[in-house]
Amino acid sequence: MSKQLTCWRFHAVDSWFFRETRAHDAVGVSELSSVFPPPARTLMGAIRTWLGDQLGVDWSAFSRGEAQPSLQSLLGDADHLGELSLAVVVLRHGGETLWPCPADVMLGEHDGKVQVSRLVPGSAVESDLGRVALPTVAAGTPLGSKVVEGAWLTAEGMMTWLEGGVPTVEQIVTLDALVEEEPRLGIGRDNRSGTVKPGLLYQTRHLRLRDESTCVEAWVSGVPGTVIRDATSQQTLRLGGEGRMASVNLSEEARLPLPESVHGKGERLALWLIAPALIAEADASSGLPGFMPITTADGLDVWEGDIEGVALRLVSSCRPRAFREGGWDQRLRRPRPVRSYLAPGTVLFCEIRDDTPMGQALERLNGSQIGADGDWGKGRILASAIDWPDPNP
Repeated sequence: MSKQLTCWRFHAVDSWFFRETRAHDAVGVSELSSVFPPPARTLMGAIRTWLGDQLGVDWSAFSRGEAQPSLQSLLGDADHLGELSLAVVVLRHGGETLWPCPADVMLGEHDGKVQVSRLVPGSAVESDLGRVALPTVAAGTPLGSKVVEGAWLTAEGMMTWLEGGVPTVEQIVTLDALVEEEPRLGIGRDNRSGTVKPGLLYQTRHLRLRDESTCVEAWVSGVPGTVIRDATSQQTLRLGGEGRMASVNLSEEARLPLPESVHGKGERLALWLIAPALIAEADASSGLPGFMPITTADGLDVWEGDIEGVALRLVSSCRPRAFREGGWDQRLRRPRPVRSYLAPGTVLFCEIRDDTPMGQALERLNGSQIGADGDWGKGRILASAIDWPDPNP
């Protein structure tokens, strides 16, 4: 079976629900919200199920490990994707791709107008991490500015950021502009008797897309070409909680929707995480796998390591709150353990430690992946060349 990169474009048929990691019976929980975009495991579960149906998989035999070895090898299981690999998950709105807003982008107000600014590494200060350069506001940032949360950059905004500039307000798309929440009340039901289970009431908040042009794209490799060619122009499948439906268009693609080249104007690097990254506990302080803490000759505490053969020194970072992902183990019929990830939008400020030219470093780093679970689309980064003041002036 031939393999290629396939774009799966998911449109909502009705409302969607992708449950947050808290349980219905958790202390203090009266209502569960939906996350957006859907987690990678939710998307890959729907894709693997659809592929198995097209290939005639006997799911009972598959769950017992008795399916044809070729099918078992292709579809994998809940922990391993087999021959499939998820490259990246992105949103699409108004005909263009959206990217998780970098955590160094801030919104404030000056003279009645909304103003966008960017954080930069500041002067060295004493902290629980040592003597480090924490992010600080740039000159001219309005008082009261806040980091943008729950938002995305347009393609134009992405390129503005990558070139070291400041995106405009029009290049920032908020979650509220994409979806609206719908409160729902559910009842636990005994399917065998067709009766309601006493006391099992629950509340959820579904998501309804505001615009038909908004969709979720999953870019997957390893999908059999014969299946794609045999598929009709549009498919319908279940996606997420409560059996909600999605229509899907499949297309064969030559490359990921990442910028082909990045032209920076600075001598230092900003790494932008566009997908959650699974980082080992030992690397939690730096956020980069294998980076070790050191103290420079001028007394600054930093972390050093390499990515894609580029020797880097991590000086500072902007991190949103941790991204948490769990899910449901269909085979074992129980929740999956909840794991914490470095959140999309994280920005890591680095310096090149060797003689690698900036252009070559950008070429190696742009679109690369860090951390574990790369086959699940985790840890993909973009890179930009920028400058910031010396932490030890």
